[in-house]
Amino acid sequence: MTADDLCGKTVAAAAGTYEATKLVPEQTAKCKAAGKPEVNMLMVQNTDNSIQAIKSGRADIYLTEAGSAREIAKADPAFTTAFTVDLPIMVGFPIAKDNTVMRNAVLDSMKVIQASGAQKKLLDYWGQGAGAQRDAVDKG
Repeated sequence: MTADDLCGKTVAAAAGTYEATKLVPEQTAKCKAAGKPEVNMLMVQNTDNSIQAIKSGRADIYLTEAGSAREIAKADPAFTTAFTVDLPIMVGFPIAKDNTVMRNAVLDSMKVIQASGAQKKLLDYWGQGAGAQRDAVDKG
């Protein structure tokens, strides 16, 4: 299965996530352009709601990050992982603008973690793949 197979399917996605705000709308546009049925969105608040939506038949698939998907499938034999998408997003740490000490400490810590290779090991361990690492940068 790939994202192209979502045409005509109902997708559970958490409100405000990249999946809900970007991935599903973009895939819906692709489906429509190809003359296929659009992707139906079931907006949910959290993982538990998504799992229940699939179990109850209200959704066909839950879109979430790969590590979580793998753990959900591992915990419940009724589930499996379907596909992964390399998303062009970065994770951030919101910090008060005037707290430069904290911002610098977090950034420096992330750079040390990355330089040591620890982040790549963690990404591999949690099923993201070392290639998912993005360099820590100050976007302040």
